[in-house]
Amino acid sequence: MSAKETRLRYKVAGHAFEFIHGEDFPCGGRLLAPYLPFADDGSDECIFRLRIVRAPLPPTGRLIRRCNDEAPYLWIYEDISAAEEKCFGHSLSPDEPMSILRCDGDEALLTIAPACGNSAAAMAVNNSAMLLYT
Repeated sequence: MSAKETRLRYKVAGHAFEFIHGEDFPCGGRLLAPYLPFADDGSDECIFRLRIVRAPLPPTGRLIRRCNDEAPYLWIYEDISAAEEKCFGHSLSPDEPMSILRCDGDEALLTIAPACGNSAAAMAVNNSAMLLYT
């Protein structure tokens, strides 16, 4: 591991992940196996429950902002006024966003399409506190 490389390790539902972010991976890094499995019921989406941190909408209106400093590769790029059915984007696949299925109080249920790949799934799970603007 180089001096300017960061390795993030975490577990989700018993599955271990390692995410590398550094000079060799400027677009956000790469996810190492094992990958997160999709739903057992045959559906083609992963669903995660994430904690939401709410903040005032910045005066610039439409925003492009990191969710937090621990996940610099995951971005919100939509002006969110109502949490339901809004999308998140991330640096590896901006054309295949993650969608909010439901927002209950300080939690949101997210779905991630397989087109996003396992990298998107791992990034969403790693970023357990997502910043929504209301």
